[in-house]
Amino acid sequence: RSLGMFIMIVLCAALLGFLRKRVITPITEIQRSVRNYMVDKNSAGVIRDMKNVPADNELGLFAKDMSDLTVEIDEYISEIQTSHEALKKLTYEVMDALAKAIDAKDEYTNGHSERVAIYARMIATNLGLPEEDQEKIYNMGLLHDIGKIGIPKSIISKTTKLTDEEFELVQSHPILGYDILEKIHSEPELALA
Repeated sequence: RSLGMFIMIVLCAALLGFLRKRVITPITEIQRSVRNYMVDKNSAGVIRDMKNVPADNELGLFAKDMSDLTVEIDEYISEIQTSHEALKKLTYEVMDALAKAIDAKDEYTNGHSERVAIYARMIATNLGLPEEDQEKIYNMGLLHDIGKIGIPKSIISKTTKLTDEEFELVQSHPILGYDILEKIHSEPELALA
């Protein structure tokens, strides 16, 4: 009877050792690696760690899948960053084109919006504002007169004194600008330009 008990204990110890080596340690390794990736986004570390998991069982396949998934996530993040930069460039180009369209209505103030934007950014820089805020202020400077799009060119470029009605219409350009820019929900501060 005690021999049977001894054999059972030895078998249980062997089984626990097997389980520890083939199940518990790999699960712990996978969990640690995934948590590390969530902190430092180091896919090379995940790939290295997953190679240490035995590959001849389901956990090994799971580790390989985790490694592959991490690489895919990195590629996806890279694509998003590239797309974000391209979108940012396009946004700037559209704002620049709008500023040029505004300034084209009046030869006398041609380039005015860009000069306002440059001066605004210089002031923001000298105030020590973060680069992101400097960029927003620059964009606001570019579009500060966008409401002039709604004012007839004949009034904007008029060389004689404006009538009271014409003057009132020119004074409405900030409201027109707000109405145009408030539709840009991704950069709501533009409407305040």
